[in-house]
Amino acid sequence: MQQARCELGAAVVDGKIYAMGGTVITIPSPWRVEREVVATNEMYDPVTNRWSYQTPMPAPSNNFAVAVFEDKIYCIGGDGSSAFNWVYDPVLDTWASRAVMPFSQEGAQANVVGGKIYVLGGSLDGSFNWVYDPLADSWSQGTLMPEGFRGVSTVYGDKIYVIGAYANPSYWDGGADFNVTSEVTTLVQVYDPEKDVWNVVATGGPWCERLFTISTSGVYAPPKIYCLAHSQKNLGVYTGVGSVVYAEHIAFDLETKSWEHVAWLPVTRAEFALGVVDDLIYVIGGYTPVSYYGNPRYPMRVVSGVVERYTPLGYGRVAPEVCVLSLEDMGMYGPEEVSLVFGLNRPVVWMGYSLDGQANMTIEGNVTLPGLSTGRHSVRVFAQDEYGNMGVSEAITFSVIDEEHISMFFIIAVVVVVVVVAVVVFYEKPSH
Repeated sequence: MQQARCELGAAVVDGKIYAMGGTVITIPSPWRVEREVVATNEMYDPVTNRWSYQTPMPAPSNNFAVAVFEDKIYCIGGDGSSAFNWVYDPVLDTWASRAVMPFSQEGAQANVVGGKIYVLGGSLDGSFNWVYDPLADSWSQGTLMPEGFRGVSTVYGDKIYVIGAYANPSYWDGGADFNVTSEVTTLVQVYDPEKDVWNVVATGGPWCERLFTISTSGVYAPPKIYCLAHSQKNLGVYTGVGSVVYAEHIAFDLETKSWEHVAWLPVTRAEFALGVVDDLIYVIGGYTPVSYYGNPRYPMRVVSGVVERYTPLGYGRVAPEVCVLSLEDMGMYGPEEVSLVFGLNRPVVWMGYSLDGQANMTIEGNVTLPGLSTGRHSVRVFAQDEYGNMGVSEAITFSVIDEEHISMFFIIAVVVVVVVVAVVVFYEKPSH
């Protein structure tokens, strides 16, 4: 980034990453650290690998929740005494204010499901669950999370996966250090917004002082939840506080409900932001712990503007999805009506179709199937991506009928409609 910062927010719109707000840390001397919360807004283009400044946030902010709805970025947060809900339009490069949360919350997570923004967790109230309707610009409360929650959340499908530590409320109220492992259990819990219920799907996962999580979509890489964790644990390395900051990259498999270690971050960082573009994970900003002039008595935090990109497990091994849109299975069509229209979930380098099990015919896009005889036919559409993966649609069976049969079917359909209407009128006629 052009301005190094930590505790920032990030969101992806139209393949671009927006890094907003955050904290700048300067160290003028070993005895003084200066922190400044900023309103900076930068846009990163992965194609050109360049950053550009955008219109700043309405006010300096950090540790807020970020969500994207209808290609607009919502920044929601507060510090216990004030709250904000700002929406940013990347196309117009403008900000606007919306209805604020009924309860101010710092460090919460925002997730979009079914046209609503769910703001979960945070530093003040671990059971926090407020629901924001962007269209109505109104708030309501959802079922609370388990007491004593600390963690992060991400959306996959129509569910919200929440990962973090759960403990007796008194554990947090007493201001205990998060590193007391005997009192903390890490869970993966799923929230169903439609039913407004919570369910635990896994236990014994990673726990640390702070988790950052994001999910791959299954378009370019298999669907997984990736957690990037940093913590200060006593690992026998003296840094002035008897601990060392580490950064680990771990993944949760949505099918097996199990965890696996992936890698350590190349650069040890904390309080960074995450973004996913085409299932590639971008780690943005944060701070790196160092010792001032190599003296472990003076541990320092150096903010970073570094962007690192991680290629997930199995990237490039997922076949594109192909769906035939213009033909219904077991449908009937006239000889001049058979068009082959299909949809793809991402760009491909080759397309083709097979009619009645014959060799594939290369096409550039949607086509009309030529010279079809009357009777039954079947068709499949194929698409190959740049990695050599071949996607195949379901086989669609359909019939081609001539004009005489079309007229007959039309007459039969009219007779059926007339009979149905007559029956309905008869039974609805009032009795005397």
